[in-house]
Amino acid sequence: MSHILITFLGKGDTDTDGLYQHEQYRFENDDTPYYETNFFCLAVLEHLKNKGSPPDKLVILGTPSSMWNALYEIKGEVEDDYEDEWVALADAIEENTEYPEEEEIEEEKITEYFPTLQKFLTKYLEINCELRVIPYGESQEKQIVILEKIAESVKENDTVSLDITHGSRHLPMLVIVSAMYLEIVKKVTIADIYYGAMEMKNRHNGIAPALNLKGMLGIANWFGALKSFEKDGDYGVFADLLETDGLTKNQTKPLKDAAFFERIFNISQAARKLTTFRNNVQEDLPGIGYLFTDTLKNRIKWSENNSLYGHQRALAFSFLEKKDYFRATNLAVEAFITKLMLMSGDNPKEDIRYRQRIVADYFLHGKAGGDRGKISDFRLLRKLRNMLVHSDMLQSEIERIIESNNPQQSLESTLRKLMKHLLD
Repeated sequence: MSHILITFLGKGDTDTDGLYQHEQYRFENDDTPYYETNFFCLAVLEHLKNKGSPPDKLVILGTPSSMWNALYEIKGEVEDDYEDEWVALADAIEENTEYPEEEEIEEEKITEYFPTLQKFLTKYLEINCELRVIPYGESQEKQIVILEKIAESVKENDTVSLDITHGSRHLPMLVIVSAMYLEIVKKVTIADIYYGAMEMKNRHNGIAPALNLKGMLGIANWFGALKSFEKDGDYGVFADLLETDGLTKNQTKPLKDAAFFERIFNISQAARKLTTFRNNVQEDLPGIGYLFTDTLKNRIKWSENNSLYGHQRALAFSFLEKKDYFRATNLAVEAFITKLMLMSGDNPKEDIRYRQRIVADYFLHGKAGGDRGKISDFRLLRKLRNMLVHSDMLQSEIERIIESNNPQQSLESTLRKLMKHLLD
């Protein structure tokens, strides 16, 4: 496992002889007053060394027309030993700007000079350097290639720091997406995402603040967690995010426990765990989670109902909205049985006894009277549940649903009609 610093190289500034402008940068929580350099990634390198987490490798990404030759000037003047390479590379880059439709040919023109440049940078910076050419990203296909190039730069379980200061203006958005991609596919740890805010230096006595934008990745991760929750209803996806924002494992554990009990249909226990979570976190969520406080509260609001029937009914409709037909149907069946018990004078508790269920079933089959329409609907609901558990056991009523032109829509509309009739 290595620590990789990935940076981007853009075109040079014509007002500064093809180089980036010389700037002073200050990092938060760094004892050094400022770092002065043309290349912000060099300031990041020194900052990471001072933090005690120096990178093992520097990866520089740029397009075929990026100012690769300017890397020879990071010490100031170009050394005599490298002047010929510097001139040849500068000429190749200048030619590349004339034929933007030939990216593959442009790449070949400049990469032949990379071995010597990499050796120079590795020697001067005292860190292994890797140069990679990326496309301009003018199409989705090319943007995907950029993500692939970034992914090729790291290995599984690496730690990655990103510098998005230089390069094309659209790259920062791609970097955020690539950071999410690396976390999921390569299982890397994104340490920081840096941006040298030169445009803010006048607000800070001429010293540009070095911003850490990792929080943007945190927001993106919250969106991903919410999307995952909407799909499968697992509260546990929020636990790690809340711990990153400052909550303890003891505070977030009830969310994971609630997800477990909900999956095994122990609804009362799941509701109690969510109540424990609310008691643990009575104020707004900390950190980035603050933005999602109301959203999360709404997702667990069903547990505020203090009756088993209320819990089962609310979750049944919730899972129907998520198109989780198995859990929606199963909970709808349980909710109606609980409702029948209440109607017959029984007091269903968390562990509904077998005898009580037999009484409800007896009532359901009309042996003790009852609404014939509800009895018919409940029989169909139970057949649907059995069909979802044993997909090859279809009866004529179910076949009409499954073999319709739009089986999903037919199943969903049937479930919604049955649940409204039985549970309202």
